[in-house]
Amino acid sequence: LNMTHDCPCVFPHTFIYQRVPIRDNLTTDLAAHFTTIINFIKRVEKCKGRILVHCTVGASRAPSAVLAYLMYAKSIPLVDAYNYLCVLRPLIAPNQHFLFELAKFECELGEGCSVYFHRDWRFYEFNVFRAEGFPSRRSLGLYRTTSLLHTLVDDDGDALLNK
Repeated sequence: LNMTHDCPCVFPHTFIYQRVPIRDNLTTDLAAHFTTIINFIKRVEKCKGRILVHCTVGASRAPSAVLAYLMYAKSIPLVDAYNYLCVLRPLIAPNQHFLFELAKFECELGEGCSVYFHRDWRFYEFNVFRAEGFPSRRSLGLYRTTSLLHTLVDDDGDALLNK
């Protein structure tokens, strides 16, 4: 999953690519691409494939795509998905606009907002949104999140490291 507008897909005959041509700035509408991102990852997961989600640095666009997928497909609260990714890749730093879009997406999924008090969501745009009074969503915690994403056996009985 190529989350860049300028990074070439260098092995088109070897790998299946999905390009989401976005820029890492405060005006890009990442939410407009959530359906494409989620459907592509689900398609790869359905055929038990492996996926590389990348952008130029691997800090903003790619993690934001993975966060949207984890919230939608795995029903993991944003705060837990974010903390989980931070453990796996400590340098993630989605820009504030992407963080805001992810929080709105979590509310649209209908279970409230889990990042009300997270330090990375302390910015004006989110505080205005928070004032609208969306219900808060409880965290599952890192242990429960990890156990939801990892198992020793999948549905077909194959040994796996992750679900």
